[in-house]
Amino acid sequence: MISGRKRVLFALLVIFACGTPVCSEGTDAPDDTIADLVTFRQDPFFCIRGDVDARLIPEDTQLDMQRRYDLAYFSPWRQTRPKHGIESVLWGFGAYEKKKIFGENRRPRASGWFEKQRGNSNESSFGTEDRRAIAVCEADLRVFPTSDPLFYDFGIPGEGYPFDYVQNSSVKPGEPLFVSHRSSDGAWAFVDTPNAYGWIDIRRIALMTSADVGMFMVSRRAIVLTDGLPLTGEDGAYLGRGKTGTQLPLLGTDLLRGRLRVRVPLRHHDGTLRIGSAGLPMSDAVCAPLPLTQWNGAVVAAAFLAEPYGWGGLNGRRDCSALVMDFFIPFGIWMPRNSREQAGSGRRIDLAGKSFEEKERTLAEEGIPFRTLVAMPGHIMLYIGEQHGRPLVLHNMWGVRTIEHGRSGRRIVGKSVITTLAPGMELPERDGLLSDRITGLTLVGEPSPGD
Repeated sequence: MISGRKRVLFALLVIFACGTPVCSEGTDAPDDTIADLVTFRQDPFFCIRGDVDARLIPEDTQLDMQRRYDLAYFSPWRQTRPKHGIESVLWGFGAYEKKKIFGENRRPRASGWFEKQRGNSNESSFGTEDRRAIAVCEADLRVFPTSDPLFYDFGIPGEGYPFDYVQNSSVKPGEPLFVSHRSSDGAWAFVDTPNAYGWIDIRRIALMTSADVGMFMVSRRAIVLTDGLPLTGEDGAYLGRGKTGTQLPLLGTDLLRGRLRVRVPLRHHDGTLRIGSAGLPMSDAVCAPLPLTQWNGAVVAAAFLAEPYGWGGLNGRRDCSALVMDFFIPFGIWMPRNSREQAGSGRRIDLAGKSFEEKERTLAEEGIPFRTLVAMPGHIMLYIGEQHGRPLVLHNMWGVRTIEHGRSGRRIVGKSVITTLAPGMELPERDGLLSDRITGLTLVGEPSPGD
């Protein structure tokens, strides 16, 4: 993963930085900056302390979590019918049809737009195809069978781009899918994924036979750690692109070339599966599961830093819950797709009604770096350790709420950052603190009530 020489250099940097605020290079322009991004080094390696290679979750517990992960991840290939009823296809019409919705040109959608989507949803064919499939590249998962976006009023703080309400989630190359049926125009497939459902561009999936499933439904897998990693075939041909959390069947290890050989799903022109192979540099991918340690946690967390915010995976980016989900994939730890369910994925420590100081102190005393989630309605963060005696979190945030001259607004951050529990505390125009809305901590790897 990372050489011993680099580890020594990182350790020296940590020692040098301790106790002295270090300005982060490459931060936003001053009028877009919050003080946390300057005061605290935007590097998770500066947050780790002590025995950085000690396991944060015992090996047997982590292996058990990996088995549970596999059950959830491969679940679409065990299906014989859609996981949910016809409401999974139609819910978006009830949610948005009667609201004032805008398109990419900031103009209201035409009155016939929803009628067109309803006709193309082909609801009478729901559950008639019932085929197993696989994603052959990264793809959007849409509420309606269209690439057209839907926005609320661009003049409302926290609305407009990138908050496209047709964007439900995204899938990675190699992800298991179950196809319910196709749109009337044949361009979209309605699918169940391991943790979501929606419409996917038919060109981004391949249909599978039982033999195909057997070649991909395996426990020996390689996990990509580097975002945007090219998947290159044995002949040097470009086969696609992986992102942190992409997982593919492991074919073997080429120690001389420092590469992991993996099986890659491709698509025949008729929509069936074609199988290729690629080599992943060992510096960019690991065999699953990766032991959860502070050092490995920092390696994975570093892949997300400064990534632009992507609502629902829009434009191949992550929102707050996608960051948390993808962070835990290399460690074989299953996370639901939305922040509310993620907050229930472990032992809960209630912080509702506590002061900012109490919340920060509880996190410092009871939180475990890289396995503690900090939750609030609509947002989730990952505790990663301390700098300058302050507990810090990694999260992909849109911005800090503000109010000026009686008007609500946002100081936009729009990317993955390392902050305190109260980013923007220094802003005179802030409208409350992020910490005000924090309701609790979740210790991943410890039983939640009812488990």
